[in-house]
Amino acid sequence: DWLAPHCVSRGLDAFAADDRLILVTSHVEFTGPDNVTQIAEYDGTALGSDDPVTRFTEMLRLLNEGLPLVDALYGLARRETVLRIARRNMLREDEVFASKLALAGPWGHVPELLARREWKPDRLSTLARKLDVPSWQVHFATTLQCREMLRWLAECDLDEQQRRRARLAVARMYARRQQIVVARRSRKLVRIARELVPGA
Repeated sequence: DWLAPHCVSRGLDAFAADDRLILVTSHVEFTGPDNVTQIAEYDGTALGSDDPVTRFTEMLRLLNEGLPLVDALYGLARRETVLRIARRNMLREDEVFASKLALAGPWGHVPELLARREWKPDRLSTLARKLDVPSWQVHFATTLQCREMLRWLAECDLDEQQRRRARLAVARMYARRQQIVVARRSRKLVRIARELVPGA
């Protein structure tokens, strides 16, 4: 992985220009296991909103896009903000942490390539072993992820209308992930059926 020599100074420039910001991201170049390179270029503004639910909803949208268009873990964050956020050892905790950061305050973005990273996605079962997470959680990763987000929403300083909007965003994310799982399993079943029945 690589960070540009001026990545910190560019992030500090963004903080200096807007004292609301709690985190600053940049474009990130991802190299996959097949050595194909893609650049994640976030071009939105919703993460800079003063409304925490607008930021949260945008983060959940980005998490469902596939390749991250913005990577909070490669951003520059205010230390005191990060230390206030409780973390759990669980699958997809990086996504949960990004959603908590989105609720914590507005983000800035430097539209320059300031980071490169290797993108080698592991199977959830492999990640569970690495993280020493119980293997049964692999089958409920999305459910547990959404439950942790809902738990955090209950602790955040949101009014009831904001909390309802945020919960709806979590429900939409859950439904979308379930659709993806069903579609993937359906394709697998069709492939197995074709292998078992020649000419099918």
